[in-house]
Amino acid sequence: MPPRHQRPRVRVSASGRPSLATRVSDVGSPAYQLVEKTIRQAFPDVIVAPYLVLGGTDAKHYEAVSDNLLRFLPQHGRSGPEAAHGTDERVGVGNYASIVNFYALLMQNSN
Repeated sequence: MPPRHQRPRVRVSASGRPSLATRVSDVGSPAYQLVEKTIRQAFPDVIVAPYLVLGGTDAKHYEAVSDNLLRFLPQHGRSGPEAAHGTDERVGVGNYASIVNFYALLMQNSN
């Protein structure tokens, strides 16, 4: 038997069904190009590149109505337990202003 400090205190079991990954979005699509253009306008000093989202998102619910599911939040600065997805989750005032500005530009660019 393992020492007391190595014994699990909680037993965990899986429930439900895992879902498949969503489709890969086309970086040549008008939707991606629109988001990329807007990122460059709002944040001229950043590098824009696609990436893989490892966590499950609500995007799976939109596959029936959209060919491209783009996940982007224009947030910068600290991350971790003191920011998103932690206890007392919050967004700083500076980040909030950047987010609002980005989405205002995105709507303008969308015509």
